[in-house]
Amino acid sequence: MPRTAIPRHLIHDPDEVKSNAKRFDDLCRLAEEAVFPVVSAALVRETLKTGAETLTDEAKNALEAIVGDAIIFESLDERRIVYEVKNSLIGTIVPPEEEECQRQSKELSQILMSTWLESLRSAQAKEQVLILSKYLLVESPSSWIGKILEFIGSGEEELSESFSDVFALFAITKNEAAATMSTLRSKLFPETRLVDLPFDLVLVGAPEMDVLAMTREYYEGLSKEIERQLSRMEAAKRVAAEKRAQQLVTAKSASTTPTFASVVTRRAAASLSKRVPPVQYSYLAHAASASVQTQNIASRVQYALTKF
Repeated sequence: MPRTAIPRHLIHDPDEVKSNAKRFDDLCRLAEEAVFPVVSAALVRETLKTGAETLTDEAKNALEAIVGDAIIFESLDERRIVYEVKNSLIGTIVPPEEEECQRQSKELSQILMSTWLESLRSAQAKEQVLILSKYLLVESPSSWIGKILEFIGSGEEELSESFSDVFALFAITKNEAAATMSTLRSKLFPETRLVDLPFDLVLVGAPEMDVLAMTREYYEGLSKEIERQLSRMEAAKRVAAEKRAQQLVTAKSASTTPTFASVVTRRAAASLSKRVPPVQYSYLAHAASASVQTQNIASRVQYALTKF
């Protein structure tokens, strides 16, 4: 009996599965270093809060047992008392062990990177190139409105609810979550770099500039077309264009950017990423611009080269 052929995208190559797993593990190691400080702070905060609430309840129960009447406690501001007790405990509570901080940081990084990768894959199925926010998240119409509000001083870009919820599982505030994602972005791109992700996705970015997400196949197509069109330009025009592209990236990369600190994370970063010449990044960024309506690679590249 003839069998229906299995679609290619449903066939999992063992080598590809292994490669994706390694990239995911390396990515989690990088995220783990970024989330560790906020996980530690949240653990301390929760320990203080729990300790203050416990002491307040015990004191209240003891006084009720002595006085024998709970009515006198109704006028007390229990929230204020807990707050004051919590402040009095600062410096006396033993901080959480580093092993506990590392365990929770690892758990958070795995959940976070899984959620993040899935959001990239879902968005990339609809768009060839994604321009990510300063938090490495896919831009949405609402986030563009947020950018306009931020520009005129009426508001700030926020994390999406799904990402805020992931951090909330570990008692991490929205501000801390935003700072963590921003830190991860900075650490990933201390210079113009390409970062390999699982599922044949790549990121291309530079300090203080756009981070682009696309498939590796599309990235390689853009790169080849850029080189092809550059090779057809007059030598003088090509040199001038490359000089302007270099200056554009260098001007925004002047500030010192944080890098990964530990040997493990530096090794993971080296495994996942490689340097991209600033000139190539400039061409790619313009070619991938959202203002280009065509999906034709040659047209995108032609548009990019006219900008220089």
